[in-house]
Amino acid sequence: MEVRWEEAGARVLLPAPLRLSDTLMCGQAFRWSVAGEGEFCGVVGQQAVRLRQETDGFFISPCTPETFEGLWRGYFDLDFDYAACESALCADEVMGGMAAACRGLHLLNQPVWECLLSFLVSANNNIGRIRGSMEALAKMSGTALEGGVYALPTPAQLGAFSEAQLRACGLGYRAPYVQETARAVADGFALGALAELPYEEAKRKLMTLKGVGEKVADCVLLFSCGHREAFPVDVWVERAMRRVYPALQGDRKAIGAFARQTYGSYAGLAQQYLFHYLRNLEKEGQHA
Repeated sequence: MEVRWEEAGARVLLPAPLRLSDTLMCGQAFRWSVAGEGEFCGVVGQQAVRLRQETDGFFISPCTPETFEGLWRGYFDLDFDYAACESALCADEVMGGMAAACRGLHLLNQPVWECLLSFLVSANNNIGRIRGSMEALAKMSGTALEGGVYALPTPAQLGAFSEAQLRACGLGYRAPYVQETARAVADGFALGALAELPYEEAKRKLMTLKGVGEKVADCVLLFSCGHREAFPVDVWVERAMRRVYPALQGDRKAIGAFARQTYGSYAGLAQQYLFHYLRNLEKEGQHA
């Protein structure tokens, strides 16, 4: 990887492609939007940025050496060996074609609180409504950033909002879950420690929070805590797994265990390849 600094930002050159459209728009994060052909704008923490896809990498603006090293390098998972992962998954007769087709899709390493809030809001929801709710919550925080966008509320800010205010942001029945979990985090629930715990222990701890079930916990552990063996299973993923593994037995918990046993530390990326590949096929009216 090479970073070339320009007045407007940073040009990140990569030995293997990172496809921004697949990475940002595949349901990992909900504060990115398309800004033009190959261009995306988004907010992460206190940073509002614009990205542009390039053949040998991507351009990010604004960006300083400090924000690149402190946020973006880790956020875009730029130090992970995706070539080795792809090689391992391509050797699997089920996952091989999907891994090859999804080359350039990276896992995001998001701020834990923002990821947890996103997936609490995502429960039994669609992407359009999730994005709308996240933007409404950000505006309610009042923390304005450059470009007319807003940072998400902190746990303390969010916990101070009334249930009625949260429902007005489109949270519906999720409002009390979000409120109670925000207050638990503000009171000292150690989100930052989850990355250091073994996967099963981190998952059990996370599921003590209101509204956090198996799928939400796995999403948070995969997309913000570095637990690459996490394999989130919802209705769609369950259906997809049974489609590609017709003999698969058991409930969603058993499906996750099967994926971890089959793909090990690559299970989370396998889940993203499966989800993205089959969803694109359905959009195109094709069949795997």
